[in-house]
Amino acid sequence: MGYHYLGTELSKESNPASGDIVFVVAEAAQHDIPPALVPRLIYVGRENVFPPLPVLTTSIIARAGYWCHGLGVLPYVFTDMPLCTFVIYRVRPER
Repeated sequence: MGYHYLGTELSKESNPASGDIVFVVAEAAQHDIPPALVPRLIYVGRENVFPPLPVLTTSIIARAGYWCHGLGVLPYVFTDMPLCTFVIYRVRPER
């Protein structure tokens, strides 16, 4: 599909070019952007991805799945919240 996993450090294989799009998952676990890339990113927006059914199997906000504290043993929740949210950036040219 033409995508590359960035990891936490840039390499020849993972260094995005000017105009490339970078997607960062906004979830409970912190995903660090490689520090060398941060000054080259321009914020584009956020995109929510919704499941085909209003059922989430994991959600820190709705306390589903491994966050099921207080809900007994239910591994899912019925909700209209997004399955995942991505923060989108575009890479500006290097100076």
